[in-house]
This record gives sequence, structure tokens and C-alpha cells, in this order.
Amino acid sequence: MLQELEQIAQIVEQRLDQYETRGRTSTLKVKLSDYHQITCSKTMLAPISELSTIFERLIWKSAVLGCWAFPFPL
Repeated sequence: MLQELEQIAQIVEQRLDQYETRGRTSTLKVKLSDYHQITCSKTMLAPISELSTIFERLIWKSAVLGCWAFPFPL
């Protein structure tokens, strides 16, 4: 699961670089095979575009520390 989250963060970084932009809010939606959805959104104080920040501060902390209690192992 963590590899998939890191790949998503890499794609986000590539798109931000491609369009020469940055963002403050990240929303991650996980759709499970039983049709349940888990959604989390995080807004940073300053715009970001670096992979380490996207992954560590937004995706990883949202998934593990904040928004969700995953019904499956990360």
C-alpha cells in the first residue's frame, strides 16, 4: 500500500512540475472492493510541489496519523 501511495505522490509531483504550479490542498480518495470509499483532505499553510513534502506531510500523515483508520494493513 505504501508503494502505491508513493507512486501517487510521484505522479502529483510530475504534474505540478509539468504545469509549473504548486498546491496547498491534497485530497486522497481510496475506493475499496466492497464499494466503500475513504476520503481525506489536507491543506498546508504554504504551497508545495516537492515529492518528499507531498508524500510525507500530506499522504503519509493523512493515512497513518490523521484521517483514516485503514481496515487493511499499509
